[in-house]
This record gives sequence, C-alpha cells and structure tokens, in this order.
Amino acid sequence: MKKIYVLTTMLLAFAFAVNAQKTVEGSEKSPLGDSGPALIVEVEGQRDNVEDVMKDKFKTLKTGTKKGYIVMEKQAYEEISPNTMDLYYKVEKSGDSQSRVIMFMSTGYDNWMTQQSHPQEISNAKAILDGLAREVRLYELNLAIEAQNKVVEKAVKNQEDLEKEFEKLEKEREKLEDD
Repeated sequence: MKKIYVLTTMLLAFAFAVNAQKTVEGSEKSPLGDSGPALIVEVEGQRDNVEDVMKDKFKTLKTGTKKGYIVMEKQAYEEISPNTMDLYYKVEKSGDSQSRVIMFMSTGYDNWMTQQSHPQEISNAKAILDGLAREVRLYELNLAIEAQNKVVEKAVKNQEDLEKEFEKLEKEREKLEDD
C-alpha cells in the first residue's frame, strides 16, 4: 500500500515538474575563451542527474573535455544536423535542485551557429534541450523508485527473517512445554 502511495505521489510530482523553462539564446564565455552565442536552459533536477541524462543523450559521440565543457568535435549528431559540427555543453548548479545547461554549436574554427546562420540546427538543438526537463524528471523518478524498491525488498527480507525466528521460537516453546 505504501508503495502505491509513493508511486502516485511521484507521478503527481512529475506532472507538475515538467513545466520547465524554454531554451533561450544568449551569450556566454565559450570553452575557447571568447564569448559566443549559446543555447541556455534551466532544468529542475540535480546537476549530477542532468549530466547523466546529457551523457546518455550523446553517448554515440566521442567526447572530451575543455575548460569545464564536454566537447564533441567534428562529428555529426543526426538529431541536430547530418553535417559535422563541434558541440560543447556544460551543466552548472543553478539552485538547490536547479541546473543550467549551456550549449554551443560551431561549424568549426569558432564559427558559432546562430538562429540567423543555421535556423534548422538551432531549432533542433532547442527542441532537444526543451525536452530535457522531462527526461531528467523521469530519470530522477526511476532513481527514487529504485531506492524505494530496495527499501521494500529489505523490509520483506526482514519480515521473512522475523517469521523464521518466530517459527523457531514457537518450536522451542512447544518443546519446553512437552518437557
């Protein structure tokens, strides 16, 4: 019964939490040192969980790091563009349970993609980032469900141990009464 209550509560929380901010275009300090046009989204979720979801999203690409950014250079990511590009992102903590994702896209050699120069790619990247809130929430709900399952499994095992102990004590009591 408790498990059903927890799941219901989580699903209700999920329904209210998916209303994330839309991805906006802004200017941030890039991993190459200068400022450049970036896509920025605030997401409800722990930084580590947002990072895990982002890593899973780009798991097919070869990644590196540069100045705190995850870097994917000279690769095509079909959900954004069939053409090769450089993709940079980082996840920052933005509050108690808020994270901020900053993403840069380049055609190479610091040629940053903008809405004016690459509208389709920017639109595709925005769609990916806009869906991030839902994915992070699902990821966190799965983590919470796994944790609750472990609690339930531990309680069931404890209950089984107590029942065995009760049977053992009951047999000892019967034996003592017989004696």
